[in-house]
Amino acid sequence: MRKVVDILTSFLFAFIGSIALVAPMLIMVLHPSRNTSLMVTCVFVLAFALGLALYSTVIIYVETRYERLKDVIGGSDLKAKEILGVTAAHAAVLVVFVGTSTTVS
Repeated sequence: MRKVVDILTSFLFAFIGSIALVAPMLIMVLHPSRNTSLMVTCVFVLAFALGLALYSTVIIYVETRYERLKDVIGGSDLKAKEILGVTAAHAAVLVVFVGTSTTVS
């Protein structure tokens, strides 16, 4: 059971990670303005960071409250520094995309 949960979790994170990068880039390509690009980048980076923090908090809560589920769901290694680092990397990718795709008029 643990292996199946690990595989499903990996696929879920891959899907969410892909959407978190592709969706804002697609919006910025379809609506090419500097303001749109900056707003989309801010919103998606904030949502990404909040999602990671929420996931980490929920996993910790479930592990402490429901001891029998601890072996099924596994643990979250996400610490505050790691959430910050992953969010910074996500923001860097989007900022580079904004910098290379928007034109100054």
